[in-house]
Amino acid sequence: MPPNLSEGWNYIYATYSIPSNATEAYFNFALNASNDKTNYIWVTSPKAEVGTKYTSCTPAPEDVDASISDAQTAADNAQTAAANAQT
Repeated sequence: MPPNLSEGWNYIYATYSIPSNATEAYFNFALNASNDKTNYIWVTSPKAEVGTKYTSCTPAPEDVDASISDAQTAADNAQTAAANAQT
């Protein structure tokens, strides 16, 4: 049974097997609308994964790098403040 798309966001996933000798894979998002209605579909954050289990969210590598950089800057500032407090 398809999800109820009339209200709010829906999390939809599907599992496909791609042949091991495949060199390309394509994803297509489509909306079938009736003639008497105006329908819209927004697709956000599509994600393709290799493996046997799907995951809900994986941060982008640049977001992880930025978080590490921010944490390092905070640690460096705390170390500098501690050193200045001792002098």
